[in-house]
Amino acid sequence: MNIWIPVFEERWEGNIPVTIIYKNSEKIHFNDGEMSKQALENIIEKNLN
Repeated sequence: MNIWIPVFEERWEGNIPVTIIYKNSEKIHFNDGEMSKQALENIIEKNLN
């Protein structure tokens, strides 16, 4: 395992794709695996606007 992976997310096992979204240096979303465009847009609208 790469030693830097847990720095981003403790639950991340290094799988790709992965989506990690930060706002003001605070992690607000983690998704390990595929994600639909609509799901990503919903998270952005909910958390970043």
